[in-house]
Amino acid sequence: MVISSNLSLGEYQSSNVSLRVESAGVAYFSKIVVENGRLVSRSTQAQDLSDSVLDNAKRSEVATRYRDKLLKLEAQEGNDIDTMVKIASELSKVQSNLEFAQGEKAKLFQRIDTELINISITAPRVEGFWGPIGDSMSSFVDDLAYGVSSVISSAAMIIPWFIFIVILLLILRFIYRRLSVKK
Repeated sequence: MVISSNLSLGEYQSSNVSLRVESAGVAYFSKIVVENGRLVSRSTQAQDLSDSVLDNAKRSEVATRYRDKLLKLEAQEGNDIDTMVKIASELSKVQSNLEFAQGEKAKLFQRIDTELINISITAPRVEGFWGPIGDSMSSFVDDLAYGVSSVISSAAMIIPWFIFIVILLLILRFIYRRLSVKK
């Protein structure tokens, strides 16, 4: 089952596909990717769904018991119309909750029985002789801005040191003159 896919065209072409497949399908898709390209990285990730499965089972059990009690109440004779309407309303809500829980259970077991595969494909950039030169020209303004930014940042760091060194030199000159005058 395809979960998501995207395709990016332009200077750098790439594609991403997310699939949910049965365990046997993982080897098949891995084989296809390796045959038609180069495997750059591979990783696996597991998610513990046991708490979710147990929680779903408990909710289903509680809802089933409540539904059974409501059905017994509904089967009793002597209930007035108002009580019957309330019981029918509650039965409808409980049945809806049970169906939702069954759907969630099916989704959980689908996630347990299948694996998520993310495939990322990138095409190498085709460059001729002028490719790197064009890249440099297109990034010239950005590089210039970063260069000016670096000069300003450096000046901001150097100015306090410059002031410190000037003051230190003045103090040393003053001390030197004092010592020179005494001799």
